[in-house]
Amino acid sequence: MRMHHIALQSKLSINAGTLERAAERQADYQTVLEGTISELRDADITQIAVRIATYETQLQASYSAIAKLQSLSLVDYLR
Repeated sequence: MRMHHIALQSKLSINAGTLERAAERQADYQTVLEGTISELRDADITQIAVRIATYETQLQASYSAIAKLQSLSLVDYLR
């Protein structure tokens, strides 16, 4: 009977350790999520809109340059 008690106590100790590690992981995950939520709430919408407009302008300029390059040919260059 004593052996059964020791085995049960060992199993409970292992389970307690497993639960403690799981609780720590959940607390860490919650901290990460709270930080992400805070970043999203504090985002400056105007600044984001300006940045998107800048990227759009750069993308359009890139498309224009690519179109120009595609229209060129070596024969035209050598003339």
